[in-house]
Amino acid sequence: STVSEIILVDLKPPWLTSCRSVPVPQAVNLLHFPKGDPMKNPAPTATPPPKTPPDTIVLLQITRQQLQRWAPITIGAIVGQLRSDQKSMISIGGLVVQYSIAALLVKAHGLVALAWAQIAQYALTFTVSWQLVQKNHLGSWTLRSPIGWRRDIFKELLGFGLRLQAVSVVSMVYEPSVKFLMSNFGGLEAVGFLEMAQRLILQLRQLVVMPCQTLMPVFAHLWETEPARLGPLYSKALNITLILGFALMAGVALGSPLISIIWIGHIERTFVALVGILSIGLFANLLAAPAYLLGVGVGYVKWNLIGACVTTGGSCLFGYILGYCFGRYGVAAAASAMLAAGSSLTLVMNCRHLDIPALPHGIHFRNTVEEAYSLLLGKR
Repeated sequence: STVSEIILVDLKPPWLTSCRSVPVPQAVNLLHFPKGDPMKNPAPTATPPPKTPPDTIVLLQITRQQLQRWAPITIGAIVGQLRSDQKSMISIGGLVVQYSIAALLVKAHGLVALAWAQIAQYALTFTVSWQLVQKNHLGSWTLRSPIGWRRDIFKELLGFGLRLQAVSVVSMVYEPSVKFLMSNFGGLEAVGFLEMAQRLILQLRQLVVMPCQTLMPVFAHLWETEPARLGPLYSKALNITLILGFALMAGVALGSPLISIIWIGHIERTFVALVGILSIGLFANLLAAPAYLLGVGVGYVKWNLIGACVTTGGSCLFGYILGYCFGRYGVAAAASAMLAAGSSLTLVMNCRHLDIPALPHGIHFRNTVEEAYSLLLGKR
């Protein structure tokens, strides 16, 4: 949408001059043609940007893809050094560079300028983050090429990466399968409401999950140095996740009628019901987030994979059965229930493997609630 908006603003064809300033997807339906169809009566347009040779486009694409693969490696190393503050500053700086270059060059060079902007962003991210990795590790600035080879480390990374990739692939099948079943048993209208409900809840879920991801390198460090401290840290993370997750999921479920009025213009029963059903499964998924990250941090992802298989496979099986019996709500209930089942399995089994209590302990949970209450009141 943003790229299309840039093109429209850049070219400024006369038949768009009477179109109101609205997002591009809506603007398509609001076009006004004073002289009829612009295809039959084309109006003069501004001179388009010069065409870029295909070889140059291919070279830019290859360069962008390579830098896009390299940048997360050095960024991940910074996170592993427990310097998420540096990672955030580099990410923000890269976005500023990308926007600045695009704004300066897009009028003269068109979409090619966006490729240059992305190349500059990833190159800056990779270079600066690599220098910071060395600075954090060696204690001083030094120029050293990030080239080295150790067979044992490569073998370990490859095996662990393949296991993580298997979890990702299985998890990727979950959402398309649910939407396919929803379209089959509930119709396209239900798929639209399902998409709206999922996006709403997932955006709120990110408010809890994203901060938790900074714990993964801490779990890995403690597993190697002080395993006894894993339990208390996990317990505190779980307590905070429980408090925030319950507040967010309950809030969105109770506030779904108001959200329906704002988004749709009236209270849509299907949307409200889907938000309520999905919020239950995603709350269980939120509770399992610390245990999931704990498994990744210590290199034990067996139950992460099994939990993903239970979620995806169970959603396909029971989604078909319940969808056949109860329609759209049956599909949603099956998807939510199996998400909760797979997440709970990962939670329990990862904690059992590491001999850590899976659920909050009473006294620790009470202390966390008291701390959160004090922070809200500004006493601490």
